[in-house]
Amino acid sequence: MTAGIGLTTFITFWIGLIIANQLGWEPFELPHNLRTYISIALVGLFGIFFNAAFMILLSLWGPVLASVSCLMTTILVEIADVLLGHQLKWISVLGCTLIGAGFAVL
Repeated sequence: MTAGIGLTTFITFWIGLIIANQLGWEPFELPHNLRTYISIALVGLFGIFFNAAFMILLSLWGPVLASVSCLMTTILVEIADVLLGHQLKWISVLGCTLIGAGFAVL
């Protein structure tokens, strides 16, 4: 199922790019440096890793707990933001608290 979704996206994604390029909405061009190519490849590899891990999680814990567990990544992103020097906002703390509480209830 996941492979089918990826294949369908890969086949049909180009139609929108060609139309947007021809109409001048969004110019399509290849990346200009190796760093961009590597970044795109890493995003793809991390996506594959996430999908594989999510399928394993889904088979072990079930759909509800697996979905709420994926929300826990929001807390990790907030921690990373704080470590990178971004200001901690009260709404983020509230959201992370509610996500953690929801996970604990399950």
